[in-house]
Amino acid sequence: MFFTLLLLLAGPMQPGTDSPDPAREEFAQDTVPLPDGLYASRQIMTSSTKPGPRLGRIRVRTVALAIHRVRREGDTVRASTRFCDVRQDRIGPAGTVLDSAFVAALPAWESVVTIEGSDPWLVRTNEFVAVVGADLEDPAGDPLPTDPQDARVTDPDGDGEPGVTVRVEGVVSGGVYVVQRIERALEGTLTVDGRMTGTVIGSNQQAKLGASNFILRAFTPTFIADTEPEHNPFSWAPVGPDADCTSATRAGTTTSIHQRTLPVRIDEVGALIDGLSSPRDRLWPRDAWPSMHLDSGLRIGSAGGHGPIRYVVEAYEPGRRARFRFTSPRGLSGFHEFRVSESEGHTVLAHVLEAKLGGLTAWSWPLVYRPLHDALIEDALDRAESALATGAGRRASWSTRVRVLRRLLGRPAIRRPR
Repeated sequence: MFFTLLLLLAGPMQPGTDSPDPAREEFAQDTVPLPDGLYASRQIMTSSTKPGPRLGRIRVRTVALAIHRVRREGDTVRASTRFCDVRQDRIGPAGTVLDSAFVAALPAWESVVTIEGSDPWLVRTNEFVAVVGADLEDPAGDPLPTDPQDARVTDPDGDGEPGVTVRVEGVVSGGVYVVQRIERALEGTLTVDGRMTGTVIGSNQQAKLGASNFILRAFTPTFIADTEPEHNPFSWAPVGPDADCTSATRAGTTTSIHQRTLPVRIDEVGALIDGLSSPRDRLWPRDAWPSMHLDSGLRIGSAGGHGPIRYVVEAYEPGRRARFRFTSPRGLSGFHEFRVSESEGHTVLAHVLEAKLGGLTAWSWPLVYRPLHDALIEDALDRAESALATGAGRRASWSTRVRVLRRLLGRPAIRRPR
């Protein structure tokens, strides 16, 4: 099952200029980080599971889109949140479908938001814990019920089955009846334009109550949470006052976040960004992918790209970030950027892509561009680790799809040794 890529974005700026973003200018005048209003976030939580007794563990991502309303009560900032859409990667020969009834059963909640420092601010929401499919006295501490006859079990999606129903489609199809515990907090860095990136903190726990057929009743995968921050990212952006879940899920936009936490000073990591497209470039993985070329080097207004992807430098803050506005292919509008931030004595190097998809790109992005993009950026972060001598430079194997696509595009399907 292809998972849907979701996030609402603010409108694009004009490329090739160094005029300030009106949103940034307005927020700077107000000097109020995270002003009252509506925001959308895309959150990823990663775990691993074994789809069968003779199969190895596979990584599974749960991708959620949420709408947040931020408001102030005196000196306290609060964010009320509700999920709009939840998707999960396919597990082996079957796909999990979290339909509208499942999403509607998820509770809305309110969190206190802590904001510290200055642009970029450090932001954290306090942890929220809820149980879906059962009414527990202590949602955080009580064991999840496994007996469908337990008096605490509820039917929040109203389908007449105990707990909440997760549909499975594929070689085996049917419904699995579960109780889930959701623990969630967000921690990230906020800039004056109201955008935020960071890490989802928490876990999703599940207990099975039953299933619609004997195969699903017998199969109970065990999920192990992946606590690596770079595998649990989120992005957050302001949206219009009339935005709702319907407009969010129909936005036709995508966001992609890759990040790596590095135990070095921020200026060391920022120097990697400063070297992009130059002969001393130690970040872009040009040994395995098309090189990044910019006609005037890394400066605002410089045009270039890599392979068929063309862009101009829209913003550049030496040692901190470089943003590139897409100009081609047709149907791809938005930006990608490298940025660095500090977090608890470490430095986070992140790559963020936010784009609106149209025409043929709406089809080619998930099928072709997205898997190649993900592999390229992970290789770039590996290259950063190697350049800074902070790790082995993980160099995980490319997926089968990436290897096939590279072969079709006439590029080697395996890496050359460094």
